[in-house]
Amino acid sequence: MELVGEPNLRVLQKSRRRPEVGDLFVLSPRDDLYVFGRVISDQARWAQVDPQIPPVNLIYVHRYTSPVVEVPPDAELQAGTLLISPTMVNNLPWSRGYFQTIANIPLRPGERLAVHCFRDARGRFVNEFNEPLPARTEPWSVLGLGSYRTVDDEVCEALGIALATD
Repeated sequence: MELVGEPNLRVLQKSRRRPEVGDLFVLSPRDDLYVFGRVISDQARWAQVDPQIPPVNLIYVHRYTSPVVEVPPDAELQAGTLLISPTMVNNLPWSRGYFQTIANIPLRPGERLAVHCFRDARGRFVNEFNEPLPARTEPWSVLGLGSYRTVDDEVCEALGIALATD
């Protein structure tokens, strides 16, 4: 089901380049605000491993914001600085221009959570490869393929920005 209406996210720059691990990207829910994110994996699985369903991107969106596009200080890219829970998305946010890659910085110690936790439709907790976990870990989210609209809503809600109307 395709969401109707426009997101708060502004179109920044469309790209056909596939996101890569370590890519630092920006998204912008308002003219004067850039929010920073990172590609943590490009091999995440929101569904059981099936050759018909390609792997997707596991992203972090950090609390750090700026009125300009800049590489954030190292401390702002630590795993403990997340604005929203880790999210799985396909390449549409980049190809439609809602996410703009600004740099590729190899992941450093402390910039990746030890465990990524998602709750599947049966109530089990699994990691980003859809493998069972012994218990829930924080932060966690619902297992599924997110979109630029779900990221838009979660970021805006976390920042106190009115949600886009459908």
